[in-house]
Amino acid sequence: MPSWERFKDLCRLRFGPPIRGSRLAELGRLPFTSTVQDFADRFQAVACHAQNRSARQRTELFVGGLPDHIRVDVELRDPQDLQTAMYYARAFERRATAMQQTPPPRAARPLQRPAPLPARPPSGAPAAPNPAPAANRPFRRLTPAEQLERRRQGLCFNCDEPYVPGHVCQRLFYLESGDYIVEDEPAADTAAAAPEVEAAQEPEPANAFVVSLHALAGIRMDNTMLLPVVIQGERLLALLDTGSTHNFLQGDIMRRLGLQPAGGEHLRVTRDVPISIEGEAFSITCVGLNLGCFDCILGVDYLRTLGAILWDFEAMTMAFWRDGRRVCWQGVGAPTPVAPQQRALAAIANAQQPMLDRLLQQHGAIFEEPQGLPPERPYDHRIHLLPGTAPVAVRPYRYPQL
Repeated sequence: MPSWERFKDLCRLRFGPPIRGSRLAELGRLPFTSTVQDFADRFQAVACHAQNRSARQRTELFVGGLPDHIRVDVELRDPQDLQTAMYYARAFERRATAMQQTPPPRAARPLQRPAPLPARPPSGAPAAPNPAPAANRPFRRLTPAEQLERRRQGLCFNCDEPYVPGHVCQRLFYLESGDYIVEDEPAADTAAAAPEVEAAQEPEPANAFVVSLHALAGIRMDNTMLLPVVIQGERLLALLDTGSTHNFLQGDIMRRLGLQPAGGEHLRVTRDVPISIEGEAFSITCVGLNLGCFDCILGVDYLRTLGAILWDFEAMTMAFWRDGRRVCWQGVGAPTPVAPQQRALAAIANAQQPMLDRLLQQHGAIFEEPQGLPPERPYDHRIHLLPGTAPVAVRPYRYPQL
């Protein structure tokens, strides 16, 4: 039985080529024919037979066989292994392909700047020779909108890579970033198209609807107050919120009250909704929204109609003048000396449940503060101890049932 090394030599003599060439030389002469992936596959097929080659040598042989427009970029990255070099080569190949397929720039002409006049040489001095032409470098034209988009995405203006501290483009380039002037239309065409332009103008966008996040989560903040309101005969609980811009109403309540929204499927706005707060009648505009806890949210759009407001957040009162008389509202949960059963009734004042109200009034003693120990019951439980036994002061642990 021969050794493994002798067995490999015998296999090469029996099945190998008649002339054994150098695999290292074959890797160095491997041609680049089509794509990076094809070159990488053929390189690995040959490299697996090149014995005793380090990872650094394989990487340098692979990078050396790449075309110049890819090899320079990969060399600047200084890959330490073959897989990293192949990754960079495929990435730079895609970038080169994308740059070749770049669409032509938009129809805009840059602002023409007059060329500076050459300085007139003094009389008798020999004329200066013509300057040498500048090197042929790529010239990119980016409109202000394109520059703004690239700056928003954090990309370089030239090489489409992330623009981070220390970034250096691989090639020098010219970037024209002057002001752009849109091609002016003839005066006659502009005058004729003026009515069509005015007709095509879209209406001004409405103010954005902003609702406080705490209001959606059902959390009362210091700048809010709860008030009982009545909308079309139904008692609801409204939140006066300075963090919300408009008035919002539960979507199911709008459907139950028969309020017809307008504005499409996504924007359900109902105008001239009658609302009554402690006898004061108002007409508001509501936006249908799935609120988490509150029935209604009255925002700045409603508070602005009240004029000057005196709002005491400690006492939970709000006062203002209307039609020559002073109106003062007190929020639900205000710190006033009221009975516990009255606080329970105020907390459920938003629900139209008269039977529950009468039930709470009949059993008001349940909500009173406890006085002393509970009364005796027909079946009282006690701990049976031996007569004269002192209280046991030991560490608590589980006792057996017996």
